[in-house]
Amino acid sequence: MGAQPQTAEAIVACAAETMPLAPFDDVPYSRLAEAVGVSERTVYRHFPTQGHLLTAVARALEDGTFPVPTFLTWEEFLRAAERRFSAFDAAPGHALVVARAEVVSPVGPVHPSFFSEAVATMVAGELPRLGRRDVARLTGGLVHFSSAQFWARCRAGFAMDAAAVTAAFRQSAGRLTGRFDTARDTAADTAVDTAVDTAEVALGRGAGAGEGSRTQEAHR
Repeated sequence: MGAQPQTAEAIVACAAETMPLAPFDDVPYSRLAEAVGVSERTVYRHFPTQGHLLTAVARALEDGTFPVPTFLTWEEFLRAAERRFSAFDAAPGHALVVARAEVVSPVGPVHPSFFSEAVATMVAGELPRLGRRDVARLTGGLVHFSSAQFWARCRAGFAMDAAAVTAAFRQSAGRLTGRFDTARDTAADTAVDTAVDTAEVALGRGAGAGEGSRTQEAHR
């Protein structure tokens, strides 16, 4: 049993070296099994589908080839994204593997990545008046604009290098964040309406509570 994780890691490492050199669908399990020195059945036991294998390879590349520097502020996040794009440019084959993995259907429970959790923490700290739902929505947008998929589309569609992708990212992320930043007063008003609702219900004024709920919907 102790050799199981090592076998899986060896398969992932071999696939990580093979995938950038050939189309994803042209990486047969038989070749991986031969290279690692295990049976093809063993490869399937660890990775039942190529989706499972691609996801595992992308996670390994994110941790090893494209590690994310720590960031807590907006400017630190922008610099981290810039370094991320530069790393993608330096290893485009591996970056394309990560980009491909970002669009495959989930093969297991969907857990937030370290990067998305870091972005959410940064957003909550920079825009403390945003509600939980808006933090999640803004986080999703920022993660997309700093993703390997965004980099790959800019590279393939417009022949953009890391500097150009970074400029496009900064513009897109700035506009997106600006819209949510402008909405902070609305979020604050909604919080006031919710407090009024709670007070009305506590006093037994059903009609007043209904009006408060409609006001919240209007703000949304």
